[in-house]
Amino acid sequence: MESALLMTTTLAIRNAFFPSKMCIAKCSFPPPRCLCNTGFAVDPSNSSSCVDFDECLEHTNSCQQRCVNSPGSFRCDCQEGYTVSREDPAACVPIEEEQR
Repeated sequence: MESALLMTTTLAIRNAFFPSKMCIAKCSFPPPRCLCNTGFAVDPSNSSSCVDFDECLEHTNSCQQRCVNSPGSFRCDCQEGYTVSREDPAACVPIEEEQR
């Protein structure tokens, strides 16, 4: 019962502040604004939707060699002859060293 009341109240508040928009992720009050899940940012051209935040392009990753963006996240990759370290997923080690 409490959950249904909370959802109804949230929808009523959201509709009051965003009558023609609907936040894709979450709403925050006050002030009324949309919030996105980790790895996403509010779309500058449509403040009620979220777009992927490219951690590789924005250099917010710690990858030693290469960064591969994915929706909401990223992973580190290595150049030929290297592999991602088992101990540190941001580091690359020579393939021969990792096989020991």
